[in-house]
Amino acid sequence: MAQAPFIVSNDILTEMIADLNKQSAPGFDGWTVQRVQMCYGSEGDGDNYTLAFRNFLRVYFQSMITGNAPGSTMMTAARLTPLVSAQ
Repeated sequence: MAQAPFIVSNDILTEMIADLNKQSAPGFDGWTVQRVQMCYGSEGDGDNYTLAFRNFLRVYFQSMITGNAPGSTMMTAARLTPLVSAQ
């Protein structure tokens, strides 16, 4: 069995955040791609809040990858509305 990947570089996380699909709907928590990108900031931001959020995301994503993130049962939760096909 292959070992889970580790996010060892903030550059990888920065690239992942920049490449998120902006057309994605927010989760039940209300976090949109644009909100995550705004809070994550851009390279060179030295704001303590931005740095703290980046560290939080790195640790949280790592815990998701290894399968021990808090609230993991809710990470696949979705509100689905069935639609009737007009055939």
